[in-house]
This record gives sequence, structure tokens and C-alpha cells, in this order.
Amino acid sequence: MAKAGGKGRKGQQRHECRDCETRYLEPTALGSARTSIETAAKALAMLLEGMSIRAKSRLTGLDKNTIQRLMETAGRQYAQFMANTMQGWKCPTFNAMKSGALSA
Repeated sequence: MAKAGGKGRKGQQRHECRDCETRYLEPTALGSARTSIETAAKALAMLLEGMSIRAKSRLTGLDKNTIQRLMETAGRQYAQFMANTMQGWKCPTFNAMKSGALSA
């Protein structure tokens, strides 16, 4: 991959494959969503508060389908992050009865 001339519509750097000469754009954090990162973060924060998709739509001005896609994108990215980060990690065994955490 090499940098290709110019930038994409949203300002991402273009890259070109040296073998097949196919051009690619840098991936964006939000996937195909055309919303600001601040608005997306606000909508996802509302998700953590337990707010419904329709309520998030009213408060952020985003379409319900856009919010759904943002949630799916965040979930996929989180799963990929965990798969990469936690690969080969061994959970130490913990015996609650021996430690005294649970008393009989």
C-alpha cells in the first residue's frame, strides 16, 4: 500500500495497492455514518443510560436507523478490540470459599 494523491470526501487519506492499483480510503471510526464523532458519542452515552432509540433520535436529531447502525458499529469494533487485546489471556482461578469472600 502506498499513499495515493488526494483525499476522500470526508478528508481521509487515499491509499493505492501497488500490485493491483486499487484505491482505498482509510477506515473511519464510525463506519459509513456521516455524523460527527461528538454526536455519535452522545447517542452511545445515552445508550449506556438506558435510553430508548426513539428518545435518542429526538434528542440528537439523528435518524433511528443511523443510531441503530452506530450501535452495531460500536459493538463490532468492541468485539474486535477484545479479540485482539484479550487473545491468549488466561483468567486466574479464584475460589470464593477459600478466600473468605463467601462465608458459609
